[in-house]
Amino acid sequence: METKLSKGDWIVHANYGLGQVVGEDKKALGGVEKEYYKVKTQAAVYWLQKNRVDAETIREVASEYKFKKALKALKASPTEMNKDYRKRRARINEVMTSNSVIEFAELMRDLYWHRRSKSLNDVEKRTLDLLKKRFAREWSVAAEIQEEAALTRLENVLGAAVKN
Repeated sequence: METKLSKGDWIVHANYGLGQVVGEDKKALGGVEKEYYKVKTQAAVYWLQKNRVDAETIREVASEYKFKKALKALKASPTEMNKDYRKRRARINEVMTSNSVIEFAELMRDLYWHRRSKSLNDVEKRTLDLLKKRFAREWSVAAEIQEEAALTRLENVLGAAVKN
């Protein structure tokens, strides 16, 4: 990812999700002043240290090409979820820290299918909901469509895949 961000740029943080750079700020922590980008998400504001923009937790918004690959992954045959909830949880944690739109799509597909034949536990339900929201938000920015439209299209793709 480029190191210089500008006001209005969209980025995706592994923990906070989609956010937009709304400004720059200087903050003194431990007596040392550092420069930060101020990033606003739908739920929070966070400060990203300027010299840490290339960190593993930050990436650019996925391209339309990546979203096409992600949608293809959503339509593909699911991978059966492990019977052991601890192993399912480990997979969830691994995918969420990957910050990859394609891995998000694969996990979303697999959780959606798993829900069809078995019930999801609370963590899995929250994860599926979070993945759908994050995917739709990012897709709406990448494709320049309304978030609600992206979420509806996503639900249609998931629903059609389950019927097949």
